[in-house]
Amino acid sequence: MKLHLIAAAVAGVLISTILPIKVDCFTIIHSLHSRRIKIKTNTIHKRMSKEKLSTHLNSKEGIDSSSIPPPLSWDKFTVEYEKRVEPFTSQFAKEMLRPILTALENEDNVSSKHIYKLLDVGCGTGTVTLQACSGGLQVTATDISTTMVERTKERASRCASDLFDNAIVSDGQSLPDEFSKKYDFVVSNFSVIFFSDPVTKESRTLDGLKEMFRCLTTKGRVSFTAWGSIEETPAFRIFPDVAIEICPELVSTGKPRRITGSVETLTKIMEEAGYVNIEIVGPITKNIVVNSPEEYYNRFALTSPPTAEMISKMNNETQIKFRNRVMELAKKRSRIFSSTSDKSSIDDELLINGSRRNSTIALPSSAYIAYGTKP
Repeated sequence: MKLHLIAAAVAGVLISTILPIKVDCFTIIHSLHSRRIKIKTNTIHKRMSKEKLSTHLNSKEGIDSSSIPPPLSWDKFTVEYEKRVEPFTSQFAKEMLRPILTALENEDNVSSKHIYKLLDVGCGTGTVTLQACSGGLQVTATDISTTMVERTKERASRCASDLFDNAIVSDGQSLPDEFSKKYDFVVSNFSVIFFSDPVTKESRTLDGLKEMFRCLTTKGRVSFTAWGSIEETPAFRIFPDVAIEICPELVSTGKPRRITGSVETLTKIMEEAGYVNIEIVGPITKNIVVNSPEEYYNRFALTSPPTAEMISKMNNETQIKFRNRVMELAKKRSRIFSSTSDKSSIDDELLINGSRRNSTIALPSSAYIAYGTKP
């Protein structure tokens, strides 16, 4: 989670920022189309400690470490994140874990007492950890946010399963040495895709995948989720579009800080990280469904540090204008997508959280799931 997740506060950066967010009053509708690719490759993996990595980066770039801005903190967003964001992305986590849990159930030696270990990188508020524990895996969770790690521990302690091992604060780009070759499965739900260099803002997803590789046992399996392209994630486009329209001076022209999910992109980066038997599934499409335009606005404004930071830089008049325009576009685009969606399915899902309202917002977003094996 986490995560490690998530981007800066504006258009290109904001585009990737708003993506990893989840919702309380939402529901999902999905259609799954899969494309599968298997590739074999070999790579030599080297690891650098966090301290050495920092020294290396600073000397290489010629930058004083004191000039490196601190990462935006997720700590104060934990409560809203769990309430508004996790319910949406947890559905993709379920898709990601399904083949792992199914394979365990179908094993010939399932009665052998062997306990499989899973590492959850970027655990957020714990959705993957809880689902994996419930499925019979012994889970260790990590996240860069202290409060999210504490929340994961709290929720896991209430779980009926006794398979929860621990949750620790750790940078996914420099996991503990003792994790080497320890886990049968290492997963990341919308987290490793947001790893980036604190100075250059270049993607460090490859470094994160190599760290996950290091933590796997031989023949261990990795799995992670990645949001699709701009065209495949309209639910996340409204905030950056309004930012460009109303406050272009706050829009970053830098590179997005997440990688874009696609069969080609994910296959290539996994091959570079050393994985074999690579399989990319997707796009998997689900709808963010909230009860009102206000809830849509809050879903993003109250759950993402970069988005909140951007809004805080606006004066009161601009904040009001920005908020109203976001809600206006949410209603407009929701009507467009609802006219081409299975509205009966949306209605059925909404019955879980209450009656359907005329103000309901439903917008789609697609993701890919990548699988690979450590040779």
